[in-house]
Amino acid sequence: MSDGWKKLPEISKIGLSKVNVSQTFHSARTMGNSSTIYNKMYVVYLLGESKTIRIDAGKFSEMEEARMEATDVAEFFGVKLLDFTGNT
Repeated sequence: MSDGWKKLPEISKIGLSKVNVSQTFHSARTMGNSSTIYNKMYVVYLLGESKTIRIDAGKFSEMEEARMEATDVAEFFGVKLLDFTGNT
């Protein structure tokens, strides 16, 4: 009997990336009234040997918080941290 958990694939790298997130809100009372909010998020990924293995490990609004988390996760797994944010 399975408990619903999948085995974590072999992790070879940790990735830190900046993504743009948008959320659109529509008003139900008036037709055509909508507003969109844009936000930048920093995402930490667990990356495998294959390009298809990419696991979202966390989303953060602050760059420093995301970098600290990514560094901690990279140290835990003993793998290299790749920074795709363009900020060094």
